[in-house]
Amino acid sequence: EKGRRKSMEFLEKVRDVFEYFDRNMDGTLTIEDTTRMMPLVSVSFGIDQGRKWFDPPCDFIKFLSRLQTLGQEITKPMLDRLILHMQLRVADVFYCFTRGSHQTMSEEEFLQMYGYSFKKELDWRRIYRFPCSQSDFLRNWGHLGVFEQHGILAEAEKRLMREVNRIIHTNFKKLTKDIFNFYDPNNGYLTRETCQELLQAVNEDIRQVDVFFSPPCSFDRFLIAWDLLQRSLTRDILPTLQLHIRQVTFFLFLEFHFILFIFFGMCVAFLYNFAMTNDRLALPETSRYLFVSFFFFLSNMNFFFFSFTGLDDTIGRSNTIQFDGSDDQGLRKRPGRGKVREKNPALGKALGRRPSVTDLMGKNILWNDPADIQSQINERLLHRSRTSEILDRRLSERPDITSLVERGIIIDINDSFGAEAGAAMQRVHMMGLGERERRAFSSIITDLLTQHNITVQEMNQRHIERMKEQRKLHDEAYRDARSREKKLRNELDNRSRLIAHNKGQIEKFNKEKKELQQEMTEEIKKMKDDYEEQIRILQESMRIPISTSASNTQQIGEFKQYLQGLLQTLQQLKQGVTRFNDGNCASLANTALYQAEQLSAVHNHHLENQKKELTDTFQVQMNGRKEIHDEEFVKLQEHFDNVLNAKALEIEKLRQQKKEISQMVEKKLQNLQYVHEKEIEKERNIIAMLQQNLKDQKEAFVKQAGEKQNATKENKTTEKEQIIQLMTQVQNITQVNRQVIAENEKLKKSKSKLEQQILVLSDQIVQMCK
Repeated sequence: EKGRRKSMEFLEKVRDVFEYFDRNMDGTLTIEDTTRMMPLVSVSFGIDQGRKWFDPPCDFIKFLSRLQTLGQEITKPMLDRLILHMQLRVADVFYCFTRGSHQTMSEEEFLQMYGYSFKKELDWRRIYRFPCSQSDFLRNWGHLGVFEQHGILAEAEKRLMREVNRIIHTNFKKLTKDIFNFYDPNNGYLTRETCQELLQAVNEDIRQVDVFFSPPCSFDRFLIAWDLLQRSLTRDILPTLQLHIRQVTFFLFLEFHFILFIFFGMCVAFLYNFAMTNDRLALPETSRYLFVSFFFFLSNMNFFFFSFTGLDDTIGRSNTIQFDGSDDQGLRKRPGRGKVREKNPALGKALGRRPSVTDLMGKNILWNDPADIQSQINERLLHRSRTSEILDRRLSERPDITSLVERGIIIDINDSFGAEAGAAMQRVHMMGLGERERRAFSSIITDLLTQHNITVQEMNQRHIERMKEQRKLHDEAYRDARSREKKLRNELDNRSRLIAHNKGQIEKFNKEKKELQQEMTEEIKKMKDDYEEQIRILQESMRIPISTSASNTQQIGEFKQYLQGLLQTLQQLKQGVTRFNDGNCASLANTALYQAEQLSAVHNHHLENQKKELTDTFQVQMNGRKEIHDEEFVKLQEHFDNVLNAKALEIEKLRQQKKEISQMVEKKLQNLQYVHEKEIEKERNIIAMLQQNLKDQKEAFVKQAGEKQNATKENKTTEKEQIIQLMTQVQNITQVNRQVIAENEKLKKSKSKLEQQILVLSDQIVQMCK
């Protein structure tokens, strides 16, 4: 857990440093970015150290890998120094946009600061609570986006520069110019002893004088050196230097006045003696002249002294820098606002303006125009096309050999042959030879020069032809690389379309699945309602048997009429019995009742039979319908299971295809890296072998030359032959050396081109895979 936490903290620090120094916000660190970074790590680091460590331009992955290869003993102090510098800059931002005591930041001040961000990327209300202290502001700064941070930092830098131009530029530069002129008023450069004295005055190590001042030191270097100390200029360094110079000036003032008094005393004594001996009338005029001259020199020395002692007021005025946090509206009304009083007036114009949308889009920093809706839709495609255009333009603007020689990147060693020939001629003249021998040597050297020029022209012609062939091969390799790139992009586009199609099929399958589930639920609900209705009907039919046939209805009607007739007859019999109380009538009534009961029993039996028949028929129908519904439900369930299994197989196939694509891309990247490493190793071996051969040849030549110089003067004829042989050997060695250097340069160029192509292709493949 601790190791994981440390690795996460390390990654966050590296990310913060990378985003802070990426001024262009394009995801790569340029040479200018590393140049700004290296002096903050150590004042002795320069451009070469940044190129050696990070090999710009580099993206975040390359920056992280280079930091990991440096080792913890270098990486940890480097990150600590850079993080400290970032915290100081963020503290300056807090100080610029706050008012009053600069202890807390209100919401209005934060909104004013947030308005300078290049792009709104964060809902800051979820993070910041107001009033916000400086510690909370520093802790939550990392949550802001890259465009927000750089926009706010740019505005804070402009405000700081404005304050520097208003206070420090007018006071500090005047003060430092006076200090500079005090030490060296003539040729404009400070000596090593003076720079050591100034470092000792501010309690710094005098052994670092070469690092800070690089003596002889100019005034511009004098200004830059104090920034490298990472100390306050207005509150620490300037008062110390002013006090030191005031002390030196005071002692010089006393010493000069003492010498002046002695000189004028001697002059007064000499002139007085002269006037007394020669002309007594000239004594008053001489005394008046001496008094006026002495007063004039004394007033000039007093003015010189007070001009230096009055520097305390300038220091006092420039010690405090107040930021009111207000906007630029008030400053824009001032005349001459934003004008930097420097030798280069374009610097003030560059600081006073912001880049336009067109400039940002031309540098590929801004992907799209905010006012163009269509570009917002296709912003990634536009960014990719602009990146390809910029890459093509940069590759087409590669320098040739002449420009490299003019810039001092490649050294032309062919010109030194003429100087060596002239030195050989001087040595021949100094040997004390005869006129004939001198002419022979002169003709030999002239022939050698002519042959050298012819050889150089031939070599240049061959080199030009080789360069053309190399350019042709490079163009072919570039076209092949572009064709492979297009092929890979088409393949990736096809894969992306296939993935999009598969996603659409999966969504369609999910939609059909939901529809089938809904249909199944409705069908099951419908079947459940039918079963409930059938059960209810069956229960009712069990309680009250109903026959719907016409014959049964007619029989029931006849039976009702018969029962009504029987009831009427029984009522008549009962009335007759009550009337007559006759026994015969009672027997007849009993007979009638018995017959009626028999008829009722027969009818009930008939009704029970009909009820049983209806119940059996209904049960058979219900069983048939239930079997039909069960078969349909089983078929639907089997169909649903088959569809689910087919879609699951399709999803599994798509996952397998995606895995195979990722493995194929990783294998291609590994093969490219392996081939690149092999080529680099082969070129390094060839270069080492060529350098060793060249070194051995030079050592053998120097040894032979030393042996030839120690030979005696007796063998003059053999010495001439040996000189001719040495000349031929020198010529051969120079030719071999030129060939070796040309091949070495060719290998270096091919190596750098191959590395750039592989890096570009690998970055594009990784981005497209993501």
